[in-house]
Amino acid sequence: LASARAVKPALAALRSWVLPAALTALVGVLGLAVLLIAATGAVTALWQGRAGQLLIVEGLGLLLTVGVIAARRPGWAVAPLLLVVAAEGLRSHTNVAAPGWGAALTGVHLAAAAVWAGALLHTVRAGLAWRADRPAVRWVLARYARLALWVFLVVITTGTVSGLLLVPLTELFGTGYGRVLVVKLTLVAVATGLALTARLTPRRPR
Repeated sequence: LASARAVKPALAALRSWVLPAALTALVGVLGLAVLLIAATGAVTALWQGRAGQLLIVEGLGLLLTVGVIAARRPGWAVAPLLLVVAAEGLRSHTNVAAPGWGAALTGVHLAAAAVWAGALLHTVRAGLAWRADRPAVRWVLARYARLALWVFLVVITTGTVSGLLLVPLTELFGTGYGRVLVVKLTLVAVATGLALTARLTPRRPR
């Protein structure tokens, strides 16, 4: 979006939502910490157990993110956010099923999903703010489409592999989690097929 405004400075600037998103995530981490303390009955679980230690890392990463955004250094937020993603990967069920690379798989999945959803939200905001300038809106949509395709494939691939790690193929239809995974994969396959059909179908001349 910055490059679009560089060409057309008259386009309205969009305020970043990274700060409120980081604050919301921090509230979520605090909620998980409270649940952990309630479950164990001891505040020391936050620094004596692995689950609590990872929550502390996530909280520190989010606090650093808030700090660099408040200091007007948004580019620096990438490092602490990656720290949060890595900690969440280590905290995931996938890492329990496959230690090490299960965490990496979950981390990549979460990072790709965050980029996909965040870019989509920002694109929608730009489309609404710049709706009077149709070439600018088309340019933003085209840029997002190119990014979304590859990020979407990463999300689907890592999500499917993670699901199969937790639920073997032999139990895919025998558990609630497995049936939900099958439904999600079916919906994704249908949506992808429709999108490809629409993309490949030649448009009628007007």
